[in-house]
Amino acid sequence: MANDTPDPTAFFRELIGQFATGVDGGKADDFARMFASAAGAQGAFKAMAERALAAANVPGRHELEELAARMARIEAALFRIEARLGELGGSESR
Repeated sequence: MANDTPDPTAFFRELIGQFATGVDGGKADDFARMFASAAGAQGAFKAMAERALAAANVPGRHELEELAARMARIEAALFRIEARLGELGGSESR
């Protein structure tokens, strides 16, 4: 049975092979094209990784960053509440 799952490593092996060929050839235009291709490949790999994570029901980097920021805001609010309660509790005992 054939495996229809895309192989991201095959894509990068091909890209690195083309890059090495261009560098060895010393052609500046080829090198510039390969560099631009690598930048496009990074975006394609990122999109592919996000789809794979979504399919596995695993949060992606962006979702984790949003969650971390939300948790930081909640912690800051709790610290403010705790400080205010400490002030109120301290004034009652005087």
